[in-house]
Amino acid sequence: MNKHKKLVTLTNILIVCTILMYFVQTNIAYGNVLLGLNIYFFSDKLYYQPLSTDDFINVVGASGAISVLMGYYALKVKEERKGIVVWIVLISFVPLMFGVPVAWYAHLIGFVVGFLMGFII
Repeated sequence: MNKHKKLVTLTNILIVCTILMYFVQTNIAYGNVLLGLNIYFFSDKLYYQPLSTDDFINVVGASGAISVLMGYYALKVKEERKGIVVWIVLISFVPLMFGVPVAWYAHLIGFVVGFLMGFII
């Protein structure tokens, strides 16, 4: 039986795309404004990150979606609720104390949305 890992997986494709977009963004003036979904927001005169204090910070990642899942899990498993709330608060606000730009509102809003979705689902 041939036990080799696949080279073309979704994770590998996302990693390569992220690296390529990093090089494109660093070599084009104001590249972070022209790539991704940001162009759709700017074409309609909408601001791409409404609660940001800096115009050139991209919100990249899946932490908001993971926070939705954690909110849902916190509702369903009461024993883990305190730990999950502490985790959300830590990943949201501790990086801000060190000056790291984090989309803290994505974490908190995602958690609340997941918690509320637990009542519906």
